Amino acid sequence: MKTITTAPDLWLDVAFNLPLQQAFTYGASAAETDAYVGKRVEVHFGTRRMPGYVVGCARSLPEGFSFPASGLKTILRVIDKEPIFGE
Repeated sequence: MKTITTAPDLWLDVAFNLPLQQAFTYGASAAETDAYVGKRVEVHFGTRRMPGYVVGCARSLPEGFSFPASGLKTILRVIDKEPIFGE
């Protein structure tokens, strides 16, 4: 499992094709900054590797974010070269 050791350049909101009503935050390094809204990324979700959809990105975590950044995971890879949906 890949967790944050240094501050990532981007924070991605990733949604899954699961019956969940929320997106989950993952980090992305400078080499992975092509992961943006509309693309699929592969991530660790629980004990599984899963594809997810990037539905938002930011250069910093939202104020009052309730989880320590050091415990967040990073994306494993970008699946799509081009976005499969728009904002």
